[in-house]
Amino acid sequence: MPRSDLSRYVRLNLMSSQLERADVDVELYLGCSLIAAETTAYTTKLMELLDDSDAEHDDIIELVSADAILVSKILTLANSAFVGARRESSNVWDAVRVLGLSMVRNVATLRLFAMKPDNAELPAGYFEHSVASAAGAAVIASQVGNKVRDAWAIALMHDLGIVLMASAEPDRFQAAQNDSGFSSLAEEHAVFGFGHDDVAAEVLDHLGLPTTLTSAIREHNADPSTGASAMSLTVRAGIALAEQAGATSCSEPVGNLNELLDALDLSVSHDALFAELDEHRSAVAALL
Repeated sequence: MPRSDLSRYVRLNLMSSQLERADVDVELYLGCSLIAAETTAYTTKLMELLDDSDAEHDDIIELVSADAILVSKILTLANSAFVGARRESSNVWDAVRVLGLSMVRNVATLRLFAMKPDNAELPAGYFEHSVASAAGAAVIASQVGNKVRDAWAIALMHDLGIVLMASAEPDRFQAAQNDSGFSSLAEEHAVFGFGHDDVAAEVLDHLGLPTTLTSAIREHNADPSTGASAMSLTVRAGIALAEQAGATSCSEPVGNLNELLDALDLSVSHDALFAELDEHRSAVAALL
């Protein structure tokens, strides 16, 4: 990483803010109909094993191998441009070694929440917006020298709280909609006492995802001028890039793209970013 990029990265990480934890009933949201019942017990067991520092690597590989769809996704990701591995991963062992256990946990979590376009629980346009946001986050991460694989995973799950709230408490969630049909963060706080960013962060934290990811999700609506981690700013800029390119969101826009690029000290033409976004979008969809 060039020295200028490194100093910018360190400076932005030193800005990281610690937002207050919300009083979210995690069990309520874990019990909603969005979660794929056929994978819940399996994924919970896998999460427990991944969090066990004494777990044998062979046991993890054996459990991962029990889910053919998870194996397919891990192999696809390990051999994708996002990872850029020097040699092809042809088996689960190689793929897990290339990705690392944190990334395996991220992919398993997406399986738990059935992140796929034919999931009727997802609001119209939600999947497409999530994919575009993930692609946008990958673009920005590559520009600022941040971890691409973490950025796209965070962006893919950043609005998960919206569908959890809509699924678990549809009447209250409907009351939080504004006149434009968006989920209004201010109204969410008025009705629930917290926002969809809090719900997603608390649920994913409960499932054992890394703090880097859950903090960035919690901060994705925070004012960048008040301080935010490099990762949360990267993800937020990626989401704004996707929204400016026409990806309609289920929630209010995350902010002005130019202001977020300035916060990242990133000077690059929008046209160049849009071109990269288009390249990444289909690749992200293929990973799901």
